[in-house]
Amino acid sequence: MLNLMTLPFGMKLSTLYSEIERKIIFWICKGLERPQLADKMNLCQKTIDWHRNKINFKSHTGNSVELLHYAIRVGLYSMEEFLSDVAARGGG
Repeated sequence: MLNLMTLPFGMKLSTLYSEIERKIIFWICKGLERPQLADKMNLCQKTIDWHRNKINFKSHTGNSVELLHYAIRVGLYSMEEFLSDVAARGGG
């Protein structure tokens, strides 16, 4: 798994992921699915799929749950945000 400790040559996450990829990661962590994400970002679903494939390749993840774990581990999304989102949906 890629993490902050294994980014090559001091690379930062802000350079590993484009701005749009970071936004997609954020909204996926918030629980949005592909159609909602496309509407929210005013993009077509195929474009979301293309960026998602790039994100999965870079993060070595295969699904939203793995991406959420990865994003929390490397600091792209916080555990506090996750717990707040779960509570807001009535899950906690």
